[in-house]
Amino acid sequence: MWSSRRAVLALLASGLGGCLDRSDGGEGTQTGTPTTTERSGDGGDDAYALVRRSVGESVSVPGGDVTVENPRVRKAVVVDQHTSPVAMHRGTQFVVVDVPHTLPDATLGPQFRAFLDGRPAAGRSTAVRADDRGELTVAAPAPAQTVDGVGIAWVRGLPDSVLWSLPSAIGDQLGREPVFTVHGVTRRDGDDVVVQFDVENTGDRDGTFHAVVRNTAAHDAYDVVSFVVPVGQRVTETAEPSVETDRGRTEPLLVEWGTGSRRLETGLS
Repeated sequence: MWSSRRAVLALLASGLGGCLDRSDGGEGTQTGTPTTTERSGDGGDDAYALVRRSVGESVSVPGGDVTVENPRVRKAVVVDQHTSPVAMHRGTQFVVVDVPHTLPDATLGPQFRAFLDGRPAAGRSTAVRADDRGELTVAAPAPAQTVDGVGIAWVRGLPDSVLWSLPSAIGDQLGREPVFTVHGVTRRDGDDVVVQFDVENTGDRDGTFHAVVRNTAAHDAYDVVSFVVPVGQRVTETAEPSVETDRGRTEPLLVEWGTGSRRLETGLS
């Protein structure tokens, strides 16, 4: 399952520096000293070590514990950043996991990477926008293709990097991708701004479509609209995004969904 051991170790040995580009839960928790389960094969006291865990198991590091839970696959995610809060790319999905931890002031969001059949997928992870629980969730990009073995690694540099193996169902889900076709986006002005979406899912499974709606005249005035589009269906969704428009001005809206965008003038599509 993890046949390309040297490739894994070479990546993890380098840590984060220069190596990264851009719902099935586990039960049980294991803490204590990490166990060495893989070696580079070179022998000697300086042989690299790779810590391995299963979903739901914790690893103890200086300052606290880190766990990976609730793995799932998402076509698009809403990430914790202002400039491009909706992440969706053609031919790519995201391996998403919850990361409960007890580390003080930890910046874990970009430190994870998906592994497919023992090889690292391109692209760094990012923190998903926090829900009401306020817990850390990260999303790591991966190609939309079926694989036998899926893991997610906390890349810290050897011998401290940790690889969590994920259920086989995650590998199956990666090969079934929602494909969204946006047929139209329109705007209606009144007491509140109303934006209507016409979206079709021509892919292999149900998916959640996300779009960010921006007021182009106000730097911080944007909102994210999300709705489910079942596979094989075309959905019309109406939303009232909170974008703080000025009724006395013609403020264009910019609607972006990762793979496309639409500029909406006042009252026009």
